Amino acid sequence: MVKKSGLWILGTGLILACISAPAAWGYEVNISDVSGELTGVIQFKGELSSNSRLKVNRNMEYCGATVEDESLIVNPESHGIKNVVVSLENVAFGKRHDPATIVVDNSKCRFVPRIQIAMVGDAYELKNSDPIIHNTMFHLNQDGFTLLSVALPPSVNSIKRPLIKNEGVINVKCNAHSFMRANILVFSHPYFAMTDENGNFDISNIPPGKYKIKIWHEAFSDQEREVTVVSNQKTTFSLSLSLKK
Repeated sequence: MVKKSGLWILGTGLILACISAPAAWGYEVNISDVSGELTGVIQFKGELSSNSRLKVNRNMEYCGATVEDESLIVNPESHGIKNVVVSLENVAFGKRHDPATIVVDNSKCRFVPRIQIAMVGDAYELKNSDPIIHNTMFHLNQDGFTLLSVALPPSVNSIKRPLIKNEGVINVKCNAHSFMRANILVFSHPYFAMTDENGNFDISNIPPGKYKIKIWHEAFSDQEREVTVVSNQKTTFSLSLSLKK
């Protein structure tokens, strides 16, 4: 364990190289024909129940005995599901993506936000707003390579680093608190969106054509559908998801 710039960095440090294979093809900016729009709603199908609570295994004096399970957030009125990620598959060209910084904050013994979306080339920033030590770990895809393992002392303002160079699902965990979970979905193009508290999403400036769309949520199995986007028109899409029995 090595102390560097006031931060304890575990193991071999920040492992940020492209460990897995790069994207099979590239994305090019071409805004000459990006006029279509895809909008819709993702809803929960089934009987709603109150959110369960997770048992705290450490620092109970600060975190409490339990924390709320935020893996499934459903609006009780509209049945809209929050944090569903909707993306188009195999988009070769289209609109420009403005580089963004994905902030992962350890706050009140949970990751905030829990779900985030990004494009290859974006940056990320780690924070610890709690008065206790957290250890943030990034894994590429479920139980995949460890991309990052860094201990965050109490009330660390931020650590900024570039994002990994390939797409996939980054599972975020805290090695010190096993109940803490988050995910960052990284894409090779900018045609993705995440549903709001009412289950609504919107993807704009899409090149007209037929696409396969992917629907991801941590509590459900991945879903795929096909949709046709027409120039200068708004295409609507809706889907109801139910939990496995």
